[in-house]
Amino acid sequence: MLDAALLETRGGAWGFGRKKKQQPQTNETDTDTTNTTTATEDVVVTVSPREEAAQYRSEGKANHDNGEFIAAAEQFQTAANLLEKLLKEDGEEESTSTTGSFIIDIDTIDKSDLRDEWATCRLHESLCHLKAEQYDQCIEACNALVDQNDDSCAPVFRARAYHRRAKAKLALDDTDGALLDARSAAFLGDRKAVTFYGKLLRETGGGIAAENPLEAMFSSSGSSGMEAPPMDSLMGSLLSKSSLMDGAAGSDPGTDFLTSSLLGSLGGGTPDGGGSLAKSLLKNLSKKLDDESTHDGICRYLQSANALQLQSMSKMAGIELSSDQASRLINMAHGVTPKTIRFTVKNTKRAIWGVQLIRKTMALLSKYRHILFLLVLLQWTKSAVFRPIPVPKGAKVVPPPKIATKPGVPVNNNNNNGPGAAAANGKKPVTPGLLNNNPMGGARERLAGLR
Repeated sequence: MLDAALLETRGGAWGFGRKKKQQPQTNETDTDTTNTTTATEDVVVTVSPREEAAQYRSEGKANHDNGEFIAAAEQFQTAANLLEKLLKEDGEEESTSTTGSFIIDIDTIDKSDLRDEWATCRLHESLCHLKAEQYDQCIEACNALVDQNDDSCAPVFRARAYHRRAKAKLALDDTDGALLDARSAAFLGDRKAVTFYGKLLRETGGGIAAENPLEAMFSSSGSSGMEAPPMDSLMGSLLSKSSLMDGAAGSDPGTDFLTSSLLGSLGGGTPDGGGSLAKSLLKNLSKKLDDESTHDGICRYLQSANALQLQSMSKMAGIELSSDQASRLINMAHGVTPKTIRFTVKNTKRAIWGVQLIRKTMALLSKYRHILFLLVLLQWTKSAVFRPIPVPKGAKVVPPPKIATKPGVPVNNNNNNGPGAAAANGKKPVTPGLLNNNPMGGARERLAGLR
């Protein structure tokens, strides 16, 4: 009776069942129908695995906030298992849980969102195990994220999983494994992992045991005498404590221009954020690039690289490279020489210095633009006021009027004006120009006499 009523109820809901004609029923039948309806409601009202996982996740978060890390880890693990089971269905339309039967339209489920929810639950589980000092369980939870054959998990989740697995391995005295996981997390872009990796390099000296399988990816074939791989040495020097506390005093102006221009977009960050770390990294990186030994180390590293290593590193970063692309990049890397690096670094610094100078000039002009505009306006007004009036080309030129003068005696014909004549007449010589109290008369008379 229960199965028939359930089938009739779902048949009406799905649209393929026909409603039976109503027949007179006895009291016994009414009692059975009531019981059937109650039983049917108990079976139909169920919770989907996704909703159930969300409930477990909420309970786990509450337990985590209360400090019950073991219970929270179990609840996050249960939620992750439910979501993982849902992901493995791959298009199946019907799923069975322990609470009853229900229909799931698999086409309406966003697989990407499900993967993100599953990865988040695994990360929460690993964090709870880490806080509860259950390091083996933490590593297992992280392995579920980083040991997948496909790249369905986003790089940000893989980076956090590498970071937490590195902490768990470090707690288990697996320093080499912790270094490898921290380096992988740092290459995936996790800022906290970069800081953690630098701390590990300072504490361990940057050395990784020779039996590590990834050592060949970061060491050169010709550097057998080196104690640490070049990449570890470079990162260790860049992330050293002394370099992080290095001030601006005594720094190269080109270095300051380089770091300030590259970090112009980070000006809005907080002092406690990643901006100060990135700035110190770039400062020390620019200083390292000026060292010739660094140039030689970079060239040796590039010469020893191959396409397989490049594809492995790009896969760690979530980037797929084909064989042809990797081969072209490797050919370019093999053509790099120390002279090329020095030339590139020098010209890059010059270009950045020029761009920075232009930016500062434009900022200065923008700051004092009102004063500059006022000065230009005053200069234009001054030139307009004191500028001479232009004369048209066709205008008639009027000569200046002549000054009328009284006729005088020419100097050469004035016999009475000579010294001998004056002495003969017993008179004082008369100086031309003093006649009639006209000082200019004599000059005009002499000019007239010369003519």
